Amino acid sequence: MGWRIFAAAVLGEAHATVYLTPEGRACLRAQQGAELLCEVFVQRVEDVALEAAFSPLPQPLYTALMESLARRSANG
Repeated sequence: MGWRIFAAAVLGEAHATVYLTPEGRACLRAQQGAELLCEVFVQRVEDVALEAAFSPLPQPLYTALMESLARRSANG
């Protein structure tokens, strides 16, 4: 099985996506237009929020991503 999208947020040209890898890790990748804002790999999807908090994501995109993660986590 390939990478799966766990949560995502889009605001205009900016987007952030949390992927689950086949190895069981999580990847946070964010871009604004063609500019890569961050790409980090963590052991657990729960660690994505901490990485996002210290990343250069614009505040509105960060907030939208946290809301998406909360909805996805609540729905299992």
